[in-house]
Amino acid sequence: MNSSNPLDILLAAGQLAPSADNCQPWLFKKDKNNIFLFHDHENTHANHIYNINHFADFVSLGTVLENIHQQAKHLGWEIKIELLKHNAGEPLAKISLEKEDSKKSLHLYEYLTKRKTNRRKFFKKPIHPELKNEAIKLAQENQVNLQWIDSAQEISKLSKLISTHDTILWEDQKLRENLVRMLRFGKKIHSDGLSLESLELGPKRHFFKPSIAIANQLPFIWKLLGIGSVLHTRNNIKHSNAIGLMTIPKKQHPHTYIQGGRALQSVWLKMSEYDISIQPLFGPIAFILNGQLEKGGLLPKHERIRKEIENYFTEKFPNLKSDAFVALFRAGYANKPTSISGRKDLEKMIKNI
Repeated sequence: MNSSNPLDILLAAGQLAPSADNCQPWLFKKDKNNIFLFHDHENTHANHIYNINHFADFVSLGTVLENIHQQAKHLGWEIKIELLKHNAGEPLAKISLEKEDSKKSLHLYEYLTKRKTNRRKFFKKPIHPELKNEAIKLAQENQVNLQWIDSAQEISKLSKLISTHDTILWEDQKLRENLVRMLRFGKKIHSDGLSLESLELGPKRHFFKPSIAIANQLPFIWKLLGIGSVLHTRNNIKHSNAIGLMTIPKKQHPHTYIQGGRALQSVWLKMSEYDISIQPLFGPIAFILNGQLEKGGLLPKHERIRKEIENYFTEKFPNLKSDAFVALFRAGYANKPTSISGRKDLEKMIKNI
């Protein structure tokens, strides 16, 4: 959308935000000098184990607001962001363009287009402690606590633990169907979903599509895909330079996760400034939330995996028993991602009612 309208410029920045499986679960409405941000219930990651009570969607909506905030700062505009009551069909946030501020700030704006999810294996290069401290301070500006796990021993342990959840991803029918629904094949940039190239599977990608095509006739193929996925995830996490854990001392609520999303995006933009790659890991968050909310719905063998993950995090980070767990991500230096995620046409994301 080419427009000199200030609201359209802000919306274009918001549309660059990340989301789980690139589902872009948001809609906008313009009204005079205001933008209203809606949760798009129909265009969302499955409301199942990985998105309990749509928590992943709300984190994504927070990243939208942070992008808009950064764009406004760059242009010297003063905006007000107000979180609203969460009622079905009504907006979650109101962004008001109030006045022009003579003090323009580049801040993290230029990294809105440079920030990318990177699922590659990271280099063995440590992140400088000062950069990690900068990220902690940025998170604190949103009242979010960021803790780093950066010892090789702990990361190796986490790689084995977290990767086991990929077994559930392929054996649980609803999760598997949702993943396949969001996959996009071919090298072109797609408007939504996950490009197969972006999964960074290397030569294994050539077997991926035909395997999925015959797996419903040969169910053991799903198990083989699960084993391969576990090994791939384990190797990637093991080669992370650090794992970031974000919590917020509030109860689970849409506003809590929106606030966490803003903190995640500000940290992500800051890391992009120093060519540090990030890949969010939503599975462990979902499993912990599943236990806290007593959602259940897992097979006994999957519940044992979920419990192991929950026990590790709650024993190592006791505050998780009372705080909301909003983000987990791997961070490090890497080559540029093979493929980037596209975005839907902004005009289609604006409500006309």
